[in-house]
Amino acid sequence: MHDWIKKFLAVIFLTLLIWAWAFLSQEAENTWVITLKTSPVTAEDFLVTYNRGQDQVDNLRLTLRGAPDKISELVQRFRNEKPEFFYDPKEFGHETGGDFKLDMTDYFRRHAKIKEYALTLKSCIPDRIDVKVEKLTPKLLVVQCVDEKGVTVKHESIEPAQVEIPVRKDYTGSAYVMLTAQQMERARRVAIPEKTYAETAPGKRQYAKNTVQIKLPATDPLNNQVFQ
Repeated sequence: MHDWIKKFLAVIFLTLLIWAWAFLSQEAENTWVITLKTSPVTAEDFLVTYNRGQDQVDNLRLTLRGAPDKISELVQRFRNEKPEFFYDPKEFGHETGGDFKLDMTDYFRRHAKIKEYALTLKSCIPDRIDVKVEKLTPKLLVVQCVDEKGVTVKHESIEPAQVEIPVRKDYTGSAYVMLTAQQMERARRVAIPEKTYAETAPGKRQYAKNTVQIKLPATDPLNNQVFQ
């Protein structure tokens, strides 16, 4: 009787093993809406725009196929967040700058994340993306102080008075320190450290690596006067 139980359990175990193997040998697929961004590592050296002026591509539809457990793991991982991938001009040999077309099918087939999960790319829509790469040149720029509306604010001192920021070759503007009303009030009492930036494109800023110390002149007291 004891041997019969052993055989029965062995048959159950083998049956479950076969079912598990059959399940894992099947392929599942899923589609994600993903975002393509410029790699933060190279963002300081290049100005990259996609599809005629966009900072990133938000609605790439990526369909992957693979083992059900791997697909399920990715579904759980990105249940509450949007997957992000990053474009590095140096990786594609685009560091000299220019207009290019990214073959997204080839990009995702070779991507380390997809290889890590042993997945197969079924489709990427759109499969090509226009990208414009501009190489930025470090320049020494004079620092100016502005308020939140962009109006120039008179300063008492800025140290250092010039900073190096990567900008376009034809950039002739200044570097800027933007202060809020609270920051200006504090800067009238003591020098404060702040970041400086230059606008390389509308809404696109490049920041200097180091901060500057900025001090504003103290507010002059009002003189007592007699009014009739």
